[in-house]
Amino acid sequence: LPTSSLTNETCWIEGSSTISNSSLRQHCWNAVLVDPSDKMLCGGALIERQLVVTTASCFFFHQQYKIEQLAIRFAGSSVRHRIVTDFLHRRFREETLENDLGMIILEKSVKAEEKACLMCTQDAYS
Repeated sequence: LPTSSLTNETCWIEGSSTISNSSLRQHCWNAVLVDPSDKMLCGGALIERQLVVTTASCFFFHQQYKIEQLAIRFAGSSVRHRIVTDFLHRRFREETLENDLGMIILEKSVKAEEKACLMCTQDAYS
């Protein structure tokens, strides 16, 4: 099975069987940024157990919330993962959405039993 280029942890690609439920397995790395009422604000991808990649515009267009009010959730899990901090690309331009990249650091590692998996990066396919 492919592994994450950062931690050597197994990541999921189509055809592997690291997650038992195939419908969840198909997008098990999908992360959802939610507000205090669990309303979806935008999406992201779990690339390490405490690291979600998303868009900078996600945070720019939801500035009415403080970071501690937001959380990350995964399909098939009711767990709300607290966010420690977020990072936006230093050259992000809201006018053009140029460099629209953001990172979210979670307070705790996402456990595999939560039916969440790591998204494979390009290195995993080599």
